[in-house]
Amino acid sequence: MTAVTPHDTTTPAGPVFDAAPVLEDDAVAVVCDLDAYERPTDRPAPFWFTYKGRNWLLMDQIDTDWQELDAAQGNPRLMMHTLLPPEQRATLLAHRMEIYRLEKLMSDYRAHYNLAPDGVPAP
Repeated sequence: MTAVTPHDTTTPAGPVFDAAPVLEDDAVAVVCDLDAYERPTDRPAPFWFTYKGRNWLLMDQIDTDWQELDAAQGNPRLMMHTLLPPEQRATLLAHRMEIYRLEKLMSDYRAHYNLAPDGVPAP
């Protein structure tokens, strides 16, 4: 059995520290194979909205990295940065957006993806 220890790296959410060794062995009984897991296909259509005469996309949360999403909770600017496609981020974030519009946008986004106010899927 060979032990592999991940090395330190920094992500947008902060540093990732060395963890317990990962065991690589064909004899290990894997309970959950995430490499074989595919994105669910029963998701709602993409969430498009119009602002400043242009169409914008907020990506489905399930397509974002969990660490980035966690870091963005409670930070509207970082949340917008996380949910926008990379090619739209700088352009939209350069626009001023009033709070009442941001609240409407996020309320409609949560309703579209059936999310509770804290961003967690509603029961």
